[in-house]
Amino acid sequence: MLEKFLKGFSSGIKQHLTSLSFLRLHSLSYFLLFPILFNLMVWLLGIELVTQFADAIMIWMEGVLREFSFGPLENSWMATTLYWIIWIALRILLFITFAYLGGYMVLIFMTPVLAWLSHKVNQIETKENVGWSSAQMIKDIFRGIYISLRNFLFEWVILTVVFLFGFVPFLGFFAPILFVLIAAYFYGFSFMDYSMENRCYGISKTQKFLQANLGSTLAIGLPFALVLLLPFIGPFIAGFIAITSIVAGAREVNRILT
Repeated sequence: MLEKFLKGFSSGIKQHLTSLSFLRLHSLSYFLLFPILFNLMVWLLGIELVTQFADAIMIWMEGVLREFSFGPLENSWMATTLYWIIWIALRILLFITFAYLGGYMVLIFMTPVLAWLSHKVNQIETKENVGWSSAQMIKDIFRGIYISLRNFLFEWVILTVVFLFGFVPFLGFFAPILFVLIAAYFYGFSFMDYSMENRCYGISKTQKFLQANLGSTLAIGLPFALVLLLPFIGPFIAGFIAITSIVAGAREVNRILT
């Protein structure tokens, strides 16, 4: 059992180390452009949302201040100061939210790209030129989003329990390690599930398969879990790690099944 775990873990890490060369070898390096577009989208959309919220809050505050006879805020230094305080506070809140939920935001919003890449890697690995119809694409995308949301809920329930156990003397020492391993398992599940879906595995069957190959599952999800621990830059790097993890996951599934 331990030997199988260590073999799977070692193999999964090796798949990560060769994933970039795999992308270059098979002319798939353009997939690394998608995380750049994703980060740009989050940045621009985030600024727009923050501006809209700030405007809405300012309108509300003007109404409140008029109620208390503070007079109008338009074109006053007070209005300008309040606006920028609110804008900066909301921007910080957005950044913190992305830092904590960035992993699953990447998995959910990049699902079409990850499903597409997984299909291409499986074609190369199995040497089967299987078509990817619009219906299959939509099915893969919805399953990817469902798995990400499902894993997010399960992970946070388990992490809450582990967090509570963290207050127990001695057990608390292992809590941070368990946090990373639990996150790695669920991220690895998400990355490898794309390949399982390509092989028509149901979610229940996929879960049994990944639990039976726990070493591989942890290894595939571990780099993604670790990079999200990096302050500030972690969520922005995560998109690139997601691309390489899809390659590593697809190749590892193929190794196990052949």
